[in-house]
Amino acid sequence: MERAARAVLSDRSLVRRFDAIRELDRELVQLERAEASWRNTTVATNLNSEIGVTRALAVNEAGEIARKRVERLVNEFRVLITRVIKIEYEILQGEKGTLEETSSPSRRATPAAVRGISATSASTTNTSSGRSWGVLA
Repeated sequence: MERAARAVLSDRSLVRRFDAIRELDRELVQLERAEASWRNTTVATNLNSEIGVTRALAVNEAGEIARKRVERLVNEFRVLITRVIKIEYEILQGEKGTLEETSSPSRRATPAAVRGISATSASTTNTSSGRSWGVLA
């Protein structure tokens, strides 16, 4: 699951957005390290504000894209988990049926047993040929 999340978040468009945010961060650091005489000018103040707003918008946009992709991934996992549960249920139902089929003859009464005759001693005579044979249930 972690690998899938990393793959979703390492998409090229998201990586480019994150790179742009890092670049804006570097520019803000450069402005902060600049000489105080230039940093206090109107141009520097406006530039700092513009970079800050641009960065905030980029962070918001990247966050929104990442959130949507993670939500889509979570929904895909939900679908897969539901499928797995259904498959496991069907397997269990099949195993249950198999167990019932294999244990069922020992629990069921054979026609001979219902009449009070044991299955090993029961015999039937064919009236047309006069032969008799053992009935195996």
